[in-house]
Amino acid sequence: MNNLHHIERLGIELIKQMKKDGMDISFDFLSFGIATEFLRAIMGNDWVNETAFSQHSEVSHFNREARKYFKTEETSIPERYKHQHRIISLANKIIELSNIKGFPSKFKKISKGGLESISAELECASQLHRSGLNISFIEETGTRGSDFDILIQIDEDSTINCEIKAKIEGTSLSKNTILRSLNKSRKQLPKDNPAVIFLKIPEDWIFDQTIKTTLEETIIEFFRNTTRVISVIIRWDTSNEIQEGFLIATKFNVYLNKNISIQQSSIEALKRIEYHQSGFHTPITDISKKLIEQLYK
Repeated sequence: MNNLHHIERLGIELIKQMKKDGMDISFDFLSFGIATEFLRAIMGNDWVNETAFSQHSEVSHFNREARKYFKTEETSIPERYKHQHRIISLANKIIELSNIKGFPSKFKKISKGGLESISAELECASQLHRSGLNISFIEETGTRGSDFDILIQIDEDSTINCEIKAKIEGTSLSKNTILRSLNKSRKQLPKDNPAVIFLKIPEDWIFDQTIKTTLEETIIEFFRNTTRVISVIIRWDTSNEIQEGFLIATKFNVYLNKNISIQQSSIEALKRIEYHQSGFHTPITDISKKLIEQLYK
């Protein structure tokens, strides 16, 4: 799944086909092509065609949510950039995380619906992984109080449990909406171990002038009623027009529970998440850049 040589071969074959068809070969188009062909190899033709390509109008029930999340039917330029970004990002995250313990259980969920939530899980796992933390995915049990998403192994004796939630795009911003998600996450976490909750919020919430106050007041209230959750990490995407197109990035804020005593090892782990991320691992993007540079030497 993470064979970089195979991915490079995909890119080379795509370039050959584009040359044969007389097509212009751009970095963005090549990256998108490699990503879709990689996903096609592991997810199947039907899944990729129905979720990623607008010309395929017949879409099965299970693939409609993924098609919506990918913004496949959107036509505006900003949304088309998000369409490409989300597909390339998913492929990159699968490659990056495929060797993490427990990943197969997450991978199986992709074709079963709920891609927006699963993508949030993979993004958070990638953030932890890039921070140099030892993580593993936890398989769903359906048992309340032990059904969380990721385990961080700090040292031989210390771990942090992580639960990840995503507010689906189109959800209205309110204190109750955020609090319900945090409380639901808390109940899925074991009581006897420190925990972190990641909450991904829709990009349009950021443009609401009350967002900062609403988040801070809600998280403060939430922390008053929990001793197991040591931190809440809020994540969101931003998109900004630049000369070359659109820059899409992820931002986050780390909130600490100041009502409880947090072990130093846990504090150090949170600092690594906040300040010490290593470089982005984007194999498809890196390979596309390499092939384009070779092509136009």
